[in-house]
Amino acid sequence: MRRQWLRCLAGLFTLPAFAGQVVIVDGPAAGTYLDIASAVAAAQEGDVLLVGPGSYGAFTIDGKSLSVFAQDPTRSFVAQPIVVRNIPAGASVVLHGLQSTGSGTVGADALAIENVQGDVRVQACRLTGRRGFFASGSTPTGGDGAYVVGSPRVVFVDCVLTGGKGADGSTWNLGGTGGNGLQASQSSVAVVATRCVGGSGGAGGTCGLGGDGARLFGVQASFVAASIEGGSGGAAPFQTWCSGDGGDGLEAWQSTVRRLDTEVARGALGSGGDWTCAGSNGDTLVGDASHVFESGVRRPLELSPFGFASQPVPATVTAFAQDSLSLRASRRGVFNLDPVPAGPLLVAAPPGSHVTFLGVVPFNGTFLASFTPRPLAGARLVRVDRLQLVVDSAAGRLLGEPAVLAVFSPALGPDCNSNGLPDTFDIATGGSLDVDLDGIPDECP
Repeated sequence: MRRQWLRCLAGLFTLPAFAGQVVIVDGPAAGTYLDIASAVAAAQEGDVLLVGPGSYGAFTIDGKSLSVFAQDPTRSFVAQPIVVRNIPAGASVVLHGLQSTGSGTVGADALAIENVQGDVRVQACRLTGRRGFFASGSTPTGGDGAYVVGSPRVVFVDCVLTGGKGADGSTWNLGGTGGNGLQASQSSVAVVATRCVGGSGGAGGTCGLGGDGARLFGVQASFVAASIEGGSGGAAPFQTWCSGDGGDGLEAWQSTVRRLDTEVARGALGSGGDWTCAGSNGDTLVGDASHVFESGVRRPLELSPFGFASQPVPATVTAFAQDSLSLRASRRGVFNLDPVPAGPLLVAAPPGSHVTFLGVVPFNGTFLASFTPRPLAGARLVRVDRLQLVVDSAAGRLLGEPAVLAVFSPALGPDCNSNGLPDTFDIATGGSLDVDLDGIPDECP
């Protein structure tokens, strides 16, 4: 199979050096595509897509299971909006390492998750709503970092969700309101190690309001080791203008909010302008939600999103002395919202789960471990595992950190730069150059 992939690479070098490439790893649609939207359209149920460095247009995943991984999260940029919708129960979508912080539809949300009954995992993504722009006398609001509606199993891990800036107006206009970091309605969401930040208000005769860090309506929400911050009010560039009010930290109505090791901060009023009509700081908490404060401390888990079947994958856990650590792997998503006094406890493991004992932590601090993913079934080339750290501590068994891992077949070839990806796909995505066409990334000896 590796030889077949190498033959596919020959035509890639007519592209500009930094042109984006998207790879579908396995199945009938396997091959390279110039943009994410084309790859998504061609992909079959359950396919895995690798996104190379570059800038891509907006895309929509509608009605099918897909996993989309950026080869290098620092160099993969997507225009707003990214849309995930109509995913049926039992299906799942993974978005890993994407950045959506630049161009797109005016005021568009960076990510919209709509009417998804299956599982959505968003991990290591940086999502900023598009800013509003003055047009025809109106000053639109900024887009949300993430907008979730009608979706009961959504998890954000290690993300930054930022609202877009409100549109700037003129002396005779209000400044636009900043977008929300996270807006969700009629859904259940878990937010782990993620920063939710409201966008700043736009300038105007009366400057715009800052966006909320998170705005919830009819939501079951769990925030673990998260930060929720209201956006700043619009800044007044002229002495005669009035600065805007800061956004609220967390606004939640008809919702239940569980918080573990999570900070909430209000947005500051905008700077400058006439002090007699200056805005005010936002509120930290707004609404009629029920708030439950969980005890416990996060145990961060760090590992590459890529690895090989039957080969050790290194992992780092920041933990406490005498913690007993295990890692559970499953093909299916595990949605966590069940609390116990020691912290949010995992729901029952789905069928086919596999547990690996990592070790007992000798002292507080960094614990280095490794685990070996199970072999792939049959002639498959890739599998996506949902991982969950389980911590048996003195206070009881509690949630560690969730992660996802794309597991590749060793038959796909070597990994000379040790990033967990077969060299074939480093080259195919454009993440590495292979000027001499020997199938080895040029940065390798």
